[in-house]
Amino acid sequence: MTTALLVCIVATLLAQEKQTEPEALAYPTFEPFLASRMFMMFGDPKTADLEKLSKELAIIAQASAAGKKAGEEFAPPNPSRISAFLEPEIPDGQRVVASLVPLVLMRLEALWSTSKWTSDHVALAHTATGVLKQIPDAPQPTFVEGENARNRAGLEELVRWFRAKVSRPEWYAAMIFTMDDGPYIGIPFESTRPLAAESVQRLDEKTELRLCRVERENEPWVLQVIGDGKPLWARVLSAAPDESVSEVSFLDDPVQALGPYGWKVRLVVSWSGGRELSEVFLDPKGNLLFYFLSW
Repeated sequence: MTTALLVCIVATLLAQEKQTEPEALAYPTFEPFLASRMFMMFGDPKTADLEKLSKELAIIAQASAAGKKAGEEFAPPNPSRISAFLEPEIPDGQRVVASLVPLVLMRLEALWSTSKWTSDHVALAHTATGVLKQIPDAPQPTFVEGENARNRAGLEELVRWFRAKVSRPEWYAAMIFTMDDGPYIGIPFESTRPLAAESVQRLDEKTELRLCRVERENEPWVLQVIGDGKPLWARVLSAAPDESVSEVSFLDDPVQALGPYGWKVRLVVSWSGGRELSEVFLDPKGNLLFYFLSW
């Protein structure tokens, strides 16, 4: 075997070995959650009292559930009517806890680089998992003072669970602390060509979000994303079954980059809740994830 051939074989084996190495697990960032107008109600993420917040949100959830039940008794929902809401719906109890999940991960971030766990570190980690256990599939690792490798593995389990959860639009939406209506996904609008736009906002060099007015009996506003000159999707901006969206415009400087999560685009919408803010969330490829309507 020649030296050149041997070098080639070794180089190939090293390249294959490098390709099979697992990618290092990075701690998540929290741009969409920190950008929520209501996140400040939680206080400083580094010192927030997770147990107290969990109890307070549980009270809010109970009041909200009671109001929802009373409303449905007065006007029962009609399942045959079209809905613009995002499915599947997260149960109210889990949705309340979901809004605390990013905060829990923020509180634990300081432990990510901790090489020697103290009793205080362990207590914080147990408080965090105590909040998360209200979500049925949340991991419940055990943390022990002095068992640094085991504790690190427990943190990594929580991070992987968070990443898997936030990759699902319904859970991503539930993790954003807001009192707005939604999340909505809108109503499909068939279009194989770019629509005439009332206004346009660029997301990046190749992708733009168009706001288009079309001929429809109700709710005539369509959002369409164009990538490389081709339509990627189009959806009617709707509050169905309350089909009340009448006027839509972009807010001044509406596009906000959300790091690896994509973008948030802010609109002003006239609907049954008044003339209010709407926040539209798009993934890094420009796909629609969901939107909220303020009231």
